[in-house]
Parts: sequence; structure tokens; C-alpha cells
Amino acid sequence: MVTITLCMIVKNEEKVLKRCLESIRDLMDEIVIVDTGSTDRTKEIAAKYTDQIYGFEWVNDFSAARNFAFSRATCDYIYSADADEVVETAIVSGADFGVKAAAAGALKVGVEKEIIKVIPKGTPAGTIA
Repeated sequence: MVTITLCMIVKNEEKVLKRCLESIRDLMDEIVIVDTGSTDRTKEIAAKYTDQIYGFEWVNDFSAARNFAFSRATCDYIYSADADEVVETAIVSGADFGVKAAAAGALKVGVEKEIIKVIPKGTPAGTIA
């Protein structure tokens, strides 16, 4: 079966992080959170969902933070999400999420109908469209 790591880059997301993680935690095999300098309760909230929380000094380069997050993933696929996104559970259901995501290559989420790609592990960040 396909396994999926959720990778998130966060900073001061205490107002939205719990909602995002609640909507997706049961669909992921692993959650990796990279914090770029939060001064609020972001890390405390994240710790309720994963012990894989890493600090990363912001160097004005989003791809550097994303590559760092991706380097911590151990599953077959990576789902990259922003903290203000919510997965609509009507679209996917637990056990077959990996198969659907791998087949479709994308998910509709509850933020402005944005499409988020499921990225095969090992894909260089600069090649993600």
C-alpha cells in the first residue's frame, strides 16, 4: 500500500494549525512539521499530532525550507500543505486515500478550492509545478 508523509512549513499558525491537522491526521502515515521561528503556540499544537517537529532558520528561501521538510519524510509520497488548508473528507476516506491520491495526483482542499499535488518522494523542489 502507498504511504504518505504530510510535510508542513509553519510559523505562528496557532489559529489555524489544529483545524488543518484534525482534517488530515488520520489520512497520513507520518507528519513532519518544520517551524521557521514561531513565537506563539504553534509548536505546542503540532506536538499533539507528531513528535517530528524540526526547527529551521528562515533564510528567505521557501524552497530551502521545503527541501529540508522533504528530507525528513520517510514514506512513498509527500503531501505538502499549508496550515490554513483543510482536506474535505467527502473527497477521500481513510484506507483508500493513498491509492486515490497516487492515481489522481491531486486533492481538492477547503481553502479557495486550491489543488495540492501529492509529490513522489525524491522529487526536487524546483521541479514542482
